[in-house]
Amino acid sequence: MEKYPLVRIKKKYYEQSYRNKLDNLGEIDKFLESPSLPKLNQEETENLTRPITTNDVEAVINKLPANTSLGPDKFTGEVYQTLKEELPPILLKLFQKTQKEGRLPSSFYEASIILIPKPDKDTKKKKNKNYRPIFLMNIHAKILKKILANQIKQYILKIIHHDQVGFIPGMKGWYSICKSINVINHMNKMKDKNHMIISIDTEKAFDKIQHPFLVKMLSNVGIEESYLNVIKVIYEKPTANTILNGQKLKAFPLRTETREGCPLSPLLFNIVLEVLATAIRQEEKIKGIQMGKDEVKLPLFADDMILYIENSKDSIKNLLDLINEFCKVAGYKIKIWKLMAFLYTNNKH
Repeated sequence: MEKYPLVRIKKKYYEQSYRNKLDNLGEIDKFLESPSLPKLNQEETENLTRPITTNDVEAVINKLPANTSLGPDKFTGEVYQTLKEELPPILLKLFQKTQKEGRLPSSFYEASIILIPKPDKDTKKKKNKNYRPIFLMNIHAKILKKILANQIKQYILKIIHHDQVGFIPGMKGWYSICKSINVINHMNKMKDKNHMIISIDTEKAFDKIQHPFLVKMLSNVGIEESYLNVIKVIYEKPTANTILNGQKLKAFPLRTETREGCPLSPLLFNIVLEVLATAIRQEEKIKGIQMGKDEVKLPLFADDMILYIENSKDSIKNLLDLINEFCKVAGYKIKIWKLMAFLYTNNKH
């Protein structure tokens, strides 16, 4: 199968996409010194690191979709629900051992990548960017990650600012729309209009995040001990097979990514992106829109970011410099061709 040129091109593309391109732990530490990030207190950290319980396992199994796309193990959620009396004690023993020893069986690292055509893209052109890679994991790995997601959800609103509405419990996408409408209405009432609205979209947002930055960031917000150890081991040596035309290609290692299709990934990605959002809010040289006592700079929906900036050369330059620094340490990359800016001014010159 891999002797065909198209197959080799696809395989090489995804191998390179998930390769760790950064070796800059010193720069990561330096960048994370600046933003003043929220941090879990001791009680919250202890609760987050408590041992996984039978109830945790059973709650996830009971909510598994009966029929989902098959991962490498070829099991569906229905199989686990059928065996919901027998499996929880086995899984519980395994998960608790992982919390204590920081080790996982190799099957937890396996995943298959299927390529889904993006809406409004011409798949006949066979361009890699016209497809979205979706990870299909083994069910037992998905159960563990869902348990971790349920645990961190308790405190996600403390870690993530309310500007972020994507994948956050209780938040809705239309909150950002309402915020933008309010900001635009406010600017319409201003006598001196000299502002810019910038739309930023991320290139392969979930796929580009560097694992060292993710681990450092989690530690900085107070996620420590057994919870962080499990995250570390999950991202220690993951592999994936790309499935093309029904054929499984040779597995390759993943050195970047928070897997799209993983229940934990959206929350981890939001925590990583919160570093950039916090840095923008706290940077006095980046001027936002003053609305009463509040200075509004941005709303976010996952990786989609809207920025309200006072249109001064200094603000724009400082914003771009800050994003560039974040890209260097986190693996974040913006789609330059999708970047949009709207100048809002009554200055005829």
